[in-house]
Amino acid sequence: MDRIVAMTRRCSVWLDDFLRDLTAADTAVAHFPDAECPVDVPGTADAVVAFAALLSWCGAQGTQRFLLLGSEEPVVELVLGQDRPVEAVRQVASRLTFSGAAMLSLAPRSGQQGAAVPRLYIRTVPGRAWLGVEGGHGRVREDRLTELAARLGVFAVQVGSAQGVFGDLDPWTAPDSQRQRERWNGKQIAAPQQTIPALVAPWVERTPAAVALTYSGGTLTYRQLWQAASSVAGALAVHGVRPGDRVASLVSPGHRSVVVFLGMLLAGVCHVPIDHRAPAARARAVVADSGARLVVAADGVADEFEVPGLLLDDLLTCEGAGRTLLPVQPDADAYMLYTSGTTGRPKGVTITHANVVNTLAGVDDVVSFTDRDVWTLFHSCTFDFSVFEIFGCLAHGGRLVALGQPEIDDPLLLYGALERESVTVLCQTPSAFTRLIALDEAGAEELTSLRQVVFGGERLDPRVLGNWLRRHPSVRLTNMFGISEATIHSTAHDVTADDVSAARSPIGRPLRSVELHLVDDRGHLVADGAVGEIWLGGASVAAGYHNLPEVSRERFVVPRWGGKPLLRTGDLARRGPDGVLEYLRRKDDQFQWHGYRIEPGEIVGALLGYPGVSVAEVVATDGPQARIAAFVVAAGDTSLNPERLASHAASLLPHYMVPQAIHVIGTLPVTSNGKTDRKFLADLDAECGRATPLSTPQQHLFTASRLAADPDQYVETAVWQVRGQGLNTDALRHALSELTSRHHILRTRFLLKEGRALQRLRPPWRPALKILSLPETGAGQGQLLEATGGLCPVDADAGSVIAAAVVHTGGGDEFLVLRQHHLVTDARSVGLLVGDLAACYRAAVERTVPAPWPGGQYRDVAAVAPSADAVGHAVQRLSGAAAVLLPQPPRRQRDGMIRVEVPIGAATAARAARDHRATVFVLQASALAAALHVWLGRADVTFGITVDGAGAAAGPPVLGTVSRIMCGAG
Repeated sequence: MDRIVAMTRRCSVWLDDFLRDLTAADTAVAHFPDAECPVDVPGTADAVVAFAALLSWCGAQGTQRFLLLGSEEPVVELVLGQDRPVEAVRQVASRLTFSGAAMLSLAPRSGQQGAAVPRLYIRTVPGRAWLGVEGGHGRVREDRLTELAARLGVFAVQVGSAQGVFGDLDPWTAPDSQRQRERWNGKQIAAPQQTIPALVAPWVERTPAAVALTYSGGTLTYRQLWQAASSVAGALAVHGVRPGDRVASLVSPGHRSVVVFLGMLLAGVCHVPIDHRAPAARARAVVADSGARLVVAADGVADEFEVPGLLLDDLLTCEGAGRTLLPVQPDADAYMLYTSGTTGRPKGVTITHANVVNTLAGVDDVVSFTDRDVWTLFHSCTFDFSVFEIFGCLAHGGRLVALGQPEIDDPLLLYGALERESVTVLCQTPSAFTRLIALDEAGAEELTSLRQVVFGGERLDPRVLGNWLRRHPSVRLTNMFGISEATIHSTAHDVTADDVSAARSPIGRPLRSVELHLVDDRGHLVADGAVGEIWLGGASVAAGYHNLPEVSRERFVVPRWGGKPLLRTGDLARRGPDGVLEYLRRKDDQFQWHGYRIEPGEIVGALLGYPGVSVAEVVATDGPQARIAAFVVAAGDTSLNPERLASHAASLLPHYMVPQAIHVIGTLPVTSNGKTDRKFLADLDAECGRATPLSTPQQHLFTASRLAADPDQYVETAVWQVRGQGLNTDALRHALSELTSRHHILRTRFLLKEGRALQRLRPPWRPALKILSLPETGAGQGQLLEATGGLCPVDADAGSVIAAAVVHTGGGDEFLVLRQHHLVTDARSVGLLVGDLAACYRAAVERTVPAPWPGGQYRDVAAVAPSADAVGHAVQRLSGAAAVLLPQPPRRQRDGMIRVEVPIGAATAARAARDHRATVFVLQASALAAALHVWLGRADVTFGITVDGAGAAAGPPVLGTVSRIMCGAG
């Protein structure tokens, strides 16, 4: 039969996925040519235009090359896409002439990698067409093909008279649209008509003595928590606050924030939480915009607003207990959160009691919690994940552990708290959880009580969970998608072993308390398997944004099919063959780069395919130094080379998508909400992108180390025997990482560029720590150095300037070996390094935060140049001095020194120094000057003595090579 073939030159990756989903191994439909569905069409030209409309609706866009078989014109190009005028394609199709039957099929992109992409085709004769699939793997999915054939028929009826663009065509009849919506949204559970405190009250009656809240200073039982919250509610009334009023709070995370929140809910007050670390201008803007009647704060900032302020201590101690509280209705406002706005103005969204209760009921339908569970309060009160942590726990009679800021910021302290408190339920953003994965891979003790981890707040790449899932098969990992405007969670999916090997982010199916649809840019439901924006409805969705009617009309819209307004989330997803939703990205995540639209997830996927990469993130910076920068976290003790990573990315990505900088970091930084701190990453890249000259001592050492035959000649090694209790290697790893955060010199790369020696900062990283065993007993220092040298490499070019090893010998001895490049330490600063390592190690063992580094940074000290007067004085004094006094020695020690034994004991030298009222150093320098007089027969001699850290005593202590030449004359 004659046929037409469409060869696609630009075809979306997501369209490829859509086409692959047309076939599956478990279907029971025959292969081509029998896998066809008939469609009535007015004519062949209409069939071609309708097929173009179908492809555009499914994601095809840009210029497509059609090879036509059965036509006098063998090749034609069309431009497809939702914004393409129908008339433009119809004119081309009407000029085509066919000899009877024809066939048109869609081929894969040129150079397509991965699984074969099947080809969707139409076979047509006048008045009749057949839609079918050929190629690919597996058998054709009859349900998908039948559905697409029905949409093709709807398009064919419209294209003959359509005057707009393809996106204006509606692929659904009213009955088909209703059936599609009902298909993916099961019978919804009835929203309980309760307030949030009504979920907690039964546990106050049933188990009043059970611990409800644990914090660093003690515990609160359910009775005590209820009494404290009731007192807060009464105290608010004392200060003139009435039900329906809004009250802002600037309270740090902890147990008191829980008491205040519950008290406001009991009083019928709408809680407006503000991050206690927020800039004053933002805090004032939120208070003003929200219309808060009162501001509660932990310190004097409560008086810095135009509304009355109240100190938290005064609120908690006010005699409010016993006051009769007015009843609160389920539709009362519970809290107002401010989310980021694309215009720069934060958007306030108000959530009611009923919204929260509905979400909790939907989660209970898929995840089981009990009164034996122990939860953590990890997230900021400005992030609605905290609402789920608080009331997901208290509504089931569980115990809530309110973490302190140090435990929130430091993954090692967090890990210790999870272990100490026997936590069973943990809520985390994926970025925050990667920090715990790193500790787990480093050999941290197993969290034996943990049974449930709930992910939310950002996109999850399940591949980072592979090792965790294998080591902890009994821990249930549930990924949830949600948005603040729809009250925390809207979908749920349990991560499986199959998920961790696939490059997709499954978010599951909608909760039965939620209505969810995938919609295209024109407001039409998308085909199964195609990409669409998530629209949400149901009793968990807010009514709109506070004081932003225009934005509310844009985001809360009545759909084409009518009914109540739905929330446009701005998130893109697609349904897999199994009905599971796959999250793709935010609609606004793409960025423009030299004329190209870049999808950051594609770069991240390429980097995650490199062995040893556990986490990856990409940011695009702007300004004069604009570039694409990638940040990767290594798995365990894996050593990653940025240059090799860049080569790997270049082998998979177009040249314009390859990151200009790849940084290896110890862990991803997170915001107070636990999400990846992309601004911090961008700032870090900017800081690391600046290359600066070396100091004079560094230049000398850099050149000498490059010329040295033995690369270890300029590596300093120190060995300590560990006595008493053995080293905690987890704490030591954490301490080494902490050192790189505290000392810029320990995260410096030294490079040669265009003949210039330069230094460039790298992000904080995790130095290698090797655990070795030597069979020998009584191993000497030489054996230890030989054993650790090759296993603990130090590479100044890569920025790996420090490494460590713990060595166990056959005799039961334990040694700590520390290796660092001479470019980052000298004889004086080695002691500073060890001292600060010890401080960080003690803090890690005690699960506390180390005191801040009291010293400065090397670059600040090295940047201080001597004054012009000092330089002039030195030049004057040295004028006429001989450049070389002694001939070069025939043999030189490895370190370049010639050792001379002086037959004078330390006690004799000290006694002579006292007699002459001088230091031992001055005495030795005088002796050297006298010897040079005799040896050289000169009346005057000038010599120099290299002094480590000379002059640094006047300023703060620093790590680094701060060598100076002290000149002596005699």
